[in-house]
Amino acid sequence: NGKFIQITISKEFKILEKGKEKILKSKFKILDSLLILNHSLADLGKSFNVKMQKDFFPPTFVNENNLNYIGPVPSYHFFSSQISQMDYNEYCQNYNNNWNLKTVNLDYCAKDCISLYQIIYKFKTLIDMKFKIDIQHCPTLTSIAFKIFKGNYYNPDKDPIPLLTKEIFEDLHKAYHGGHVDMYSPE
Repeated sequence: NGKFIQITISKEFKILEKGKEKILKSKFKILDSLLILNHSLADLGKSFNVKMQKDFFPPTFVNENNLNYIGPVPSYHFFSSQISQMDYNEYCQNYNNNWNLKTVNLDYCAKDCISLYQIIYKFKTLIDMKFKIDIQHCPTLTSIAFKIFKGNYYNPDKDPIPLLTKEIFEDLHKAYHGGHVDMYSPE
């Protein structure tokens, strides 16, 4: 549905080793963490109680004309209601009219990456300790849940999963209309 689940990147490097050309192959996978932990980074950081918490940054302040900005902290309204007025005042006290957009932006991005790493590491450790499941090969929360179910609760001898014939599947498919999630408030 137009979403990335994972991206695999492969790269070959040519190197010289003892006078001979050698090809090294490198491959790594990037998974979308939002498909595993579907909350804001700030909320996840608090929930997992990680050391590096999400910081504040004024995203609407940045434009092509002020990339080298150094001066007072941008006005409160640039922080897109991600910070209270009290926290903003405290944030301003950390800078003595010496707020540097490039430095703050790099620091903000680094803290986001470190925070996300700590969150995923804690989540991975929790799942491994509790269920003995390695989430490294599970791109979504659904695949993690299914792996936990199969590895810890499912007994194929006791409760086999029935196979559907083509005819039964087609009958069921005709009746399926997606997930209706209407909610009504009684008055």
